[in-house]
Amino acid sequence: MKNKIIIGASQYGARVNIDHSLKIIKFLFNNNFKFFDTAPLYGCGLSHFIFNRTKKKNLITTKIGQPLKLSLLEILKRIYRFNSLENFFFSFKHFYFDKRKKKKFWSKKNLELIINEYEKEMPNNIIKSIYFHRPPHKLIDKKILSDFINLSKNKKFLPGICNISSKNLGIIKNKTLTLQIDIKFYLKYYNKIKNLSNPLEIFGLFTFIKDLDDKSLNDKKKFKSFFKKKILKNNNVKILIPINNMNRAKQLVSEVKNKSYFEKILRKI
Repeated sequence: MKNKIIIGASQYGARVNIDHSLKIIKFLFNNNFKFFDTAPLYGCGLSHFIFNRTKKKNLITTKIGQPLKLSLLEILKRIYRFNSLENFFFSFKHFYFDKRKKKKFWSKKNLELIINEYEKEMPNNIIKSIYFHRPPHKLIDKKILSDFINLSKNKKFLPGICNISSKNLGIIKNKTLTLQIDIKFYLKYYNKIKNLSNPLEIFGLFTFIKDLDDKSLNDKKKFKSFFKKKILKNNNVKILIPINNMNRAKQLVSEVKNKSYFEKILRKI
C-alpha cells in the first residue's frame, strides 16, 4: 500500500510555512514515505528551496513549464509571506508564463538547461522524475516528446506529463511516459488512457469523493467498484495524496501501518 502513495507537496512554503514543511517532510521520510511530488512554482516558488534544506535523500518528482500568472495582489502577498528578499526573488526564478508559449522553450537544449538548474537547486535529494506541466497542446508534438524522453533517459530520470490535454493523448506512443492526471480526467477518458498502458499518477481523489456526496447511491457504488478494480489493484497506478499538516501525516502513517488507509477512503464513498 505504501508504494501506491506519492506525497503531494504543493503547499509547502505557501499555506505551510518553511519550518513546518521541513518537519512534515522529515517525519514522513522517517516513516518510509520518501516520494514527494513538487514543482518549482509550488509553495509560492519556494518548493525547490525547501527540499534543498532537507537532510534526507527524498525522491522527487518535479516539473517544467508551469503555467502561472501572478496578479499584483499575489505578488504583494509573497512579499508579506517571505521573511527575506532573497526568498522573494528566488520565488520568481522559474517563472515561465510567457516563455512556455513559444516552441523554443520546449527545445531539448533549453530543457537541458532547466534540468541542470534543478539539479543544482536540490543536490540533497534524488530527482526521480521530470514532468511537462500543462504543456500547451498546440506546441507539443512527437519530436518534442521524443527529445524529452531521450534527455530524461540520459539523465536517468523518468519522463512524464502532468495535466496532459485530451488533444495530446493521441501522440502518446512511448509507454515510459508517466501521466499525472486528475481523477475526473481519468474517468472521462478512461478508455483512451487504458489503451495507452502508461504508468499513471492520479490526484484529486478527495475532492471527487466530496462531490460524490451529492450523487445518487448508484453512482457511489459504481465508483467504489471502479476504484477497487481499476485503481487499487492496478500496479501501474499510484495515488497522489497531499499532506499539509502534521496531524494528517501521522494519520497517514498510522492507517497505512494498519493497512486501513484505503479501506477508510472507501467507507466515505
